[in-house]
Amino acid sequence: MSRMQLAWKAIKEGMPYVAGGAAVTLSTAVMYPNLFGIDRYKQMMQMYRDGEPEPVDEDSKRIAQKVLDTVMWDTTSEANVNLFTAYGQDIVHLGSTFSRWGGFVGIPVNFQYQSTEDVEREKITLNNQTIDWSSPAGRQLVDAMVLSERARQYAIARELFYLRTYHAHIQGLLVGVSFFMAYWMGAAANALYGLRRRLPTGSRVVVYSFFGGIGATFYCFASDSYTSYRDRKVDRKAAELGLEYAQGGVEFYNKLLQRNMALRVLMGPDGGKRYTAYGNDIHFWRSPNMPLTSRRDAVAEMARSLRESASQQESVVAAASSQVSMDEVVKAA
Repeated sequence: MSRMQLAWKAIKEGMPYVAGGAAVTLSTAVMYPNLFGIDRYKQMMQMYRDGEPEPVDEDSKRIAQKVLDTVMWDTTSEANVNLFTAYGQDIVHLGSTFSRWGGFVGIPVNFQYQSTEDVEREKITLNNQTIDWSSPAGRQLVDAMVLSERARQYAIARELFYLRTYHAHIQGLLVGVSFFMAYWMGAAANALYGLRRRLPTGSRVVVYSFFGGIGATFYCFASDSYTSYRDRKVDRKAAELGLEYAQGGVEFYNKLLQRNMALRVLMGPDGGKRYTAYGNDIHFWRSPNMPLTSRRDAVAEMARSLRESASQQESVVAAASSQVSMDEVVKAA
């Protein structure tokens, strides 16, 4: 057997290990930002002022501690939660309380606003262009930036529950499994149909690309399904903390939708490509997150259920008090 044949045989026998190594590498790359690379990821998301990280305002710290006291996590999990001021207008989460590197909740600067007068209009631009704050859409955007305490409370609770998931691990696992699945489909086709002997290189590339497309489609479907499930789960858990939280959730999502509708107008033609008329994000064939309208409606339904439950309990207590009063009157008589 020639050296070329020996080398080719070694390559064929080692391909499963190469594919396994590639799958592990891809999984690690996906997990890196939210696990062992979380400090660098946080630096990228951090808001800076004069070259220094913007500190988290005391009010947000107080609300976050209030939420932590409500959820009553164990000491280790609570210690794994940290806050920072995030760049942009969206609250974010990084990492997981189930990892040794912990997790971060990024508080946007608009959580500091107590009224529309606090909005720093001169520092806010859209696509590097100034915003016409006197226009209806501009006024709508300013109003959307100001949240009540219960809305901020819900938002922080939601992000904390995001940290109580294995999302980073699962996303990494899905990437690795999808890649390895695509490889084994190609390997099985080679073994069953002898593609190396029967097809030229160009045709094999087309076949392998087809299997790669199946793997990519599987990943997108599985990833989107998982993120939608996670969205529903954290919304439910945050709303279950009480009626005040659920009502805050409805306000929070209404404000997000209001913001997006304002941006749709202010961004001109690009706005219609990013947001629907109702304020939902526009995606093409993927659905990486639940629509904001669906999330708002689900939380609103929970708020109604909690309100009805509270009313029923009040009725029972009132009836019991009335019965006690009647019994006392009868005894007195």
